[in-house]
Amino acid sequence: MSPKTNNFIITLQGSFSLQSLLFTARTIKIILRMSEKKYSPSLLVFAYILVFISCSNRENVSIREIEDGQKLISIDASWFEIEDDFKGRFEVDYIPLETTEKALIGVIDDLKVIGDRVFLFDRDVAKALFIYNANGMYIDKITATGMGPNEINFLRDFTINRERGEVIVNDLGLKRIGRYDFDGNLISVEKNELWFTGMEWLYGDTYLYYLSHLSVDENRSKFGPLVVLGDINGKVESEYFKLDNRPSYLTIVEHFGVSNTDEEVLLTKKFDQNIYTLNEEGELISKLKIDFGSLNIEKDYREIDVKNFWDYENENAFAQVLNAYSTNSHYAITYTNPVVAPGLQVHLQSILAKDGSFNYLYNANVNPDKDGVMLPSIRSSDSDFFYGFYEAEDFLRANNGHNNIIAEQFFGKENLTIGDSDNPILVRIKVKDEK
Repeated sequence: MSPKTNNFIITLQGSFSLQSLLFTARTIKIILRMSEKKYSPSLLVFAYILVFISCSNRENVSIREIEDGQKLISIDASWFEIEDDFKGRFEVDYIPLETTEKALIGVIDDLKVIGDRVFLFDRDVAKALFIYNANGMYIDKITATGMGPNEINFLRDFTINRERGEVIVNDLGLKRIGRYDFDGNLISVEKNELWFTGMEWLYGDTYLYYLSHLSVDENRSKFGPLVVLGDINGKVESEYFKLDNRPSYLTIVEHFGVSNTDEEVLLTKKFDQNIYTLNEEGELISKLKIDFGSLNIEKDYREIDVKNFWDYENENAFAQVLNAYSTNSHYAITYTNPVVAPGLQVHLQSILAKDGSFNYLYNANVNPDKDGVMLPSIRSSDSDFFYGFYEAEDFLRANNGHNNIIAEQFFGKENLTIGDSDNPILVRIKVKDEK
C-alpha cells in the first residue's frame, strides 16, 4: 500500500545560510579560476551577481496559497539570520523534574506528555521509564524485573494507549509487551510475535510498528515493509514502504519519528519529503510535504554506491526532516541544516500555524533572550503545548551567565535551588494567540 496525496507543501529554503556560504565559497573559487583563465568581463560580472544573490536577505518566513486549496510555506533555513529575541511570541514554563534516589535520569530517549502525566524514557543509562506529574513531582518508574512468565527483561521503547489509559512497554528480546497503568502498576504481560524496532499506538487496538532490514530478516522475509499497522500482539493489518535489496549494514541510518496527540498522528521518515498521517479509513497518507528549496533532501542512500556508510561523505549540503509534532493550532518541525559530512548537523526548529497566521524559525540553544526565554528542540506535544527539555547543568549555566534572568523572570528569585547534576528541566511551550 502506498501513501496518498498531499494537503500542504512546506518549503524550507536557505537564504544566506551555511548552504549559501558553501555555495558562495564555491562560486568565488570559480571566479578566481575564471579570472586566471581570462574569461570575458561579462561572464565575470554574471558570476559576481550570483555571489550577491546567494548572500541576499529574503523574507525569513512567508506563506501563500497555491492551487486546489494547498498552502506553500517558505522558511529561510538560515541559522545566521535567526532572531535572538522571541519578542513575547511564546508562553513558556520551565518545570524542574524532581530528583530523588529513585529518580535519577541519565539520558532522555523519548518524552511523552499525556494529561497530567509526564513520561520520560531512559533506555541505556537508568534503563527505566520515569513517571512525573505535570508539576515535575516524581510518581514512580517502570523497570525490567526479570525473565519470568509475567516479567519484562528489557525496556526497548514505550507508547501510550490514550483510550485505555495504559503505558505499553515492549521487550524485544522476549517478544513481550508489558501493559501498565499511568501510575506504573503492571496490568499484564502479553506475547507479541512480530520482530520490530519500535511501536506507537494509533487508535483503538491499532499500533504502528516500524522495522529495520534486520527486523525483516528476523521475520523471515527477504524483502518486506518498513512500517506495518497491527494489533498489540503483532498481527499485521497493513504494510507500507517496502524494502528493496540494500545491504543490511546500511539500515542503521533508518530514522522514523512518530508523534500522536488526541487529534493527530504524524510520521516522519528519513530521506523522505513527506510527513504522513492517518485518514478516516485508518490508512497512512501524506499530509505535509517538505521542500527545502536550494538545500534539497539527499537521495535515499540505497541509490548510493558506498561500501561503508560511516566513511560516506556527501559532496553537497542537504537538509533532513527529523521529527514533526502538532498541537490543535500549530506544527513544529525539527530538521538538520545542512549536512555536508558526518557529524556536521545544525538542528533547526520551525513552528508553523496551521492557518498560516504565525510562522517562526529558531536555533535551539541555551542562550536566553532579554526576557529570559530560551526554547529547546521540540520532543513532544499535546493538543495545546509543545515540550522539550534542558539538562540542569546547561540550564544553570545559561541563567548564571545572564545575570540570573531566567530565575528572576520565571521563578521569582535570583538563585535557583536546582543543582548541576539534578534531573533535566521540562520546558512547556505555547504559541500566544495573536488574533
